[in-house]
Amino acid sequence: MAIGKKRATDSTLYALIAFVALFIVATSAAVIFYLKFEEQRNLADTAQTNLGRFATPSEVQRIGALVGSERPGKSRIATMIDYLDRAIKLIVPGLPADTSAEVKVNETVTKVRQAVAGAAKQHPELKAADDPNIALLASLAPRCRIRRIPPRPQRNNLGRSKTDLTTQ
Repeated sequence: MAIGKKRATDSTLYALIAFVALFIVATSAAVIFYLKFEEQRNLADTAQTNLGRFATPSEVQRIGALVGSERPGKSRIATMIDYLDRAIKLIVPGLPADTSAEVKVNETVTKVRQAVAGAAKQHPELKAADDPNIALLASLAPRCRIRRIPPRPQRNNLGRSKTDLTTQ
């Protein structure tokens, strides 16, 4: 045996094996954590993209001002659909169909146009279909009986008596 050299004992060998085993375990754990991190980052990117399709970042910040107060147990979109249904029920009587908002609005526009056309046929004096008040008239027309009030003879006499009084 040479001077200055120690013999390799079993304890050195065990330490070397333990070091290599811990290195492999640590490397495996690092790879697993990295893969989980990448998976979470991809999920976050997907969620951000999906949110971007629903609302812009400024709309998300102002969601309370745009939609209104949050209702317990309802999402903001469900709240908006409830508001849309209430507005449609004001314009066209009856419950709106359980379809998309686009279909509900298109059906409502069609019904209002039909009501305006029907009211215009019955009452030719309603020619201004571009008037925004026609929508209200169209929703009220099926519920009311519109009839012309004939002029009262007293109204004409009233005007005459006033002129008679001023000339005397």
